[in-house]
Amino acid sequence: MVRKSKKVFKLEALLRRVPTFHEVRPKIEEELAISKAGDRGEQSLDYHLKLISSKDSKILRGIRLRHFEDLYFQMDTLILTKQLILNLDSKNMSGTLFFDRDFDQLIRTTHEGKVEAFLDPILQVKRQELQLKSWLNRNKYSPVPIISLVVITNPSSIIKADSHHIKAVQKVVIHSANFPFILESFERSFQKEILTSSQVNKLSKHLIKDNTPLVPNYLEKFKIKQSDLLTGVHCSSCNMLPLSRSKKKWFCPSCNEYSVDAHINALIDYYFLKGDSITNKECRDFLQIESKDVASKLLASLDLEFTGNFKGRVYNLDSLISRQDWR
Repeated sequence: MVRKSKKVFKLEALLRRVPTFHEVRPKIEEELAISKAGDRGEQSLDYHLKLISSKDSKILRGIRLRHFEDLYFQMDTLILTKQLILNLDSKNMSGTLFFDRDFDQLIRTTHEGKVEAFLDPILQVKRQELQLKSWLNRNKYSPVPIISLVVITNPSSIIKADSHHIKAVQKVVIHSANFPFILESFERSFQKEILTSSQVNKLSKHLIKDNTPLVPNYLEKFKIKQSDLLTGVHCSSCNMLPLSRSKKKWFCPSCNEYSVDAHINALIDYYFLKGDSITNKECRDFLQIESKDVASKLLASLDLEFTGNFKGRVYNLDSLISRQDWR
């Protein structure tokens, strides 16, 4: 089963809360499809990453670093070893992929014959490589060889390039199935140890500390007002919204299912779409319940941190989010 990223959770929450007739739903669905494909691509690479058995190696995912001032760069996967650093950018794209090096673009032809153009991922990883070298230099690390690869994770995709560029493309673009053999060749080519085990560990911790994840504001991106969002508790089986509450349970009139904890997913939606803290009144409004006591009991049952006295209590939802199973 593919584990979801927070980006996917956030987009799914938004789709649940945007009316079916809203004009931006197709754009949200398109963004969600792209994000899910990215998750599948990264996780299909995980199988091959398991072949890296060295205890001195560190694998980091989704590291986003500051380049200069408000400029950042993000890398899908970094593999730190004592000999070199591997920068992998995974692409889960089907169809025929033509790497046009003359115009620095990737042209995809789908199985249905649709032609699409994308920024050349080779250019992207090479830029990341330069930015990572700059970051290492600024932080006074010894120069370490950095190898950047574009990893095509969809086994059905066909990779093409002009004959005069094919060798250059082959050095950077690989199918994920070839990764173990590429890794083996790197191990033979780069035998000199640049970093010690402790330095690899130190670098890994430094990269994690400097990581600045991007949390997209989709309401702003899609120009959705808070007043546009639907409230209530949804059914985890059929997504019916809202559920009714009776005898300490949530009831779905669509599929006749009962739930004792359906409000948890609703509060996760609230976190992603409205904020990381919630009051009793905000909880009542969002879950569509009238009783202050019921809202208090639901919030107290989640063992959330809070500030303020009973009347002005504000609950922090961070711990609820940290318990979820995502990347």
